[in-house]
Amino acid sequence: MDETCTLVRARTSHSLAAEFLRSLKTSGIIIHRVTPAIEAEAERIFLRHADKDLSYTDCTSFALIGAKRLDAFLSFDRHFSQYRFHHLVTNLADPQDVR
Repeated sequence: MDETCTLVRARTSHSLAAEFLRSLKTSGIIIHRVTPAIEAEAERIFLRHADKDLSYTDCTSFALIGAKRLDAFLSFDRHFSQYRFHHLVTNLADPQDVR
């Protein structure tokens, strides 16, 4: 949600980004929130992977996927192909990319 809103704002307009945020409330999409434990895991991932060009937001996503044991995600971010999850996860942008 964070990076999508930022991308819509950067490539289009504030009003479209605001409409995107409003539309989420009625979309039926489940939004998982970051807890202190997930944030601590995100920091651990970020510090452990100094050799990769990961953003803290990427690491937060990785920690959330792990904590919620999500079995699929949608991302066009190349960093998601660099990180190895501890359970089977499918990138819906590339269903052949099963980890």
